[in-house]
Amino acid sequence: MLPFVDALVAPYCLELVGDGAPAPAEKLRPLIDVREAVSRASQDIRLSFCATSSQEAKRITDGVTNLLLAKGSKLDEAIWSTMEETSARLVASTDMEDDEDITWLSTRWATVHQIAEQAVQCRGYMPKIDNVSPLTSLIMETVACLEKMLSQKSARSSFPDQSLGFLFLINNSYFIWQQLYPITSVLESHMLALARKIDNYIETYLQLSWAPAEFHKTYTAQKLWKVPDPKLRRRLRVAVIEKVIPSFTKYLEYNNISPSRITPHDLMDMLQELFEG
Repeated sequence: MLPFVDALVAPYCLELVGDGAPAPAEKLRPLIDVREAVSRASQDIRLSFCATSSQEAKRITDGVTNLLLAKGSKLDEAIWSTMEETSARLVASTDMEDDEDITWLSTRWATVHQIAEQAVQCRGYMPKIDNVSPLTSLIMETVACLEKMLSQKSARSSFPDQSLGFLFLINNSYFIWQQLYPITSVLESHMLALARKIDNYIETYLQLSWAPAEFHKTYTAQKLWKVPDPKLRRRLRVAVIEKVIPSFTKYLEYNNISPSRITPHDLMDMLQELFEG
């Protein structure tokens, strides 16, 4: 196991970049798995020799335990550096890792949490957010930067339609919310704030797109706009239907018009085709 630890940590000590370096998420999995294996081995050795009073056995146990602690420290350093690299890359690219990585990481929360606590004590990491754990602070700092950059990108980008800019914010903010869902328990207040922000984006999008505009013009322009997530796509369709259909029905009733070319039911069927891309 010990030579394997050295071989695993070596690439991070050399700071490989470019084509020779794996992506941060690919680094974290083996590092954390081996770190947990080293920790279990250390515990097993202590338990195996705890009943032995032999001085020789104690000497061997202490030697192996100290060696495992040293290897564990190397792994901790590599893990923390990789987590900081992941955070920096996410902010630089505004592109989250695959949600499977976040789900997997949430199952190793105890290990990563311990490493983050050690980072405060031994590596000089200063959490920017008070009253939360160092790991939670790092995640919240990263997410806050992502949200800010998405907002700036939406404002700076020359979207052909302002509504498309808000759909961009809805898609990406919802994607961030999905990534954080496996660790909702430690980010509850932030998750609620992000959910409210998504609600506000959706309401603004509805007002811009479907309240003042002519239906056919808006429908034709937005039919091929894409919402990748099925749940979010259904949610937006329902929101548009609830915005459009009652207004259309009231318009027909107020003007005493009998629908000839298109009925409210036909309209609903059309709106079910939105956001497929």
